[in-house]
Amino acid sequence: KFTTFLLLCVGLSLFGLGEGLLLVSTTGNSPWSVLAEGLSNILNISIGLSTFIISIIVLGFWFPLKQKPGIGTILNILIIAAIIDLTLFLFDPPLATSSKYILAVFSVLLVGLGSGIYLIANLGPGPRDGLMTGLTKKTQLPIALIRATLEISAVISGWYLGGTVGLGTILIDHTQKNVTGEVNLVCYKGSVQVVGRSSPHSLFDENIATFEDDGGSYNQYDAEGFIKLNALRLKILGRNK
Repeated sequence: KFTTFLLLCVGLSLFGLGEGLLLVSTTGNSPWSVLAEGLSNILNISIGLSTFIISIIVLGFWFPLKQKPGIGTILNILIIAAIIDLTLFLFDPPLATSSKYILAVFSVLLVGLGSGIYLIANLGPGPRDGLMTGLTKKTQLPIALIRATLEISAVISGWYLGGTVGLGTILIDHTQKNVTGEVNLVCYKGSVQVVGRSSPHSLFDENIATFEDDGGSYNQYDAEGFIKLNALRLKILGRNK
């Protein structure tokens, strides 16, 4: 659907913009951008191009893990790399220290927003996400451990090559650490339907949602005013007949 495709492109663009602005802030890059900046220093190429090269290399590891890329995977590689270079071309680093950290926080929020939007499209994970989930299935190790290992490796390698590590690195890693879970899909005659979601960090609680044994989280008497308010239109309707 066009709407789904548009969501994917908007989400990836916001993600790339957030990554690019974090680079502009010079307060520390996201783990994979630390590696991309380090590689760009060695090869004397743009950070967007080095991001593209890293994505292609990571995608190569999918095949022994039997991971299948989707249109979202390909667009992830192309759009994020292009938006990073465009952002670095259009924006200059702030001069004031306070402005740098404000920009860093804003960048992290953009990355989070972009991630949420493009994941809703559900047209294929990014190269790094696919590698993470593939290794998790292959090794049966916790996904948090796999993610931490990959990102720490990227940061150390990138820092050794001259990439920027700082507060921005810590911010983006800390805010994204609980973004994980599983989605169950039903595929039938070209259509895809979400039938279930789960995450070890989910806020959903069946007891609270069903107002059963919620430990006092919700008092059902609180609904009395809402019920009376909804009933008001029926009373007025009955009076006017």
